Amino acid sequence: MIKVFSKEYRVKHNDTDFSGLLSIASLGNFVLDTAGLHAIEIKTSMEILNKQNLTWVITGMHFNIIEMPKINSEIKITTKITETSRLACKRDF
Repeated sequence: MIKVFSKEYRVKHNDTDFSGLLSIASLGNFVLDTAGLHAIEIKTSMEILNKQNLTWVITGMHFNIIEMPKINSEIKITTKITETSRLACKRDF
């Protein structure tokens, strides 16, 4: 299993709010995209799970934001699964 997965993104104008900073919605999209790509790598993607009549569900997100990136910034989202149980896992970014 791949323990750590990273993906780089460029903050485009449509990813920003009125002040030119990355919007919370776009940050959420980047996080979800990274999680989905990692899931493909570790064979737990929606496509694979659906074939087994399974799925995964996000039950919550928590952000500690120090500073939002500006338009045209390059950012790197890194994720890893930190806890697992029979029915759930915890993913850190």
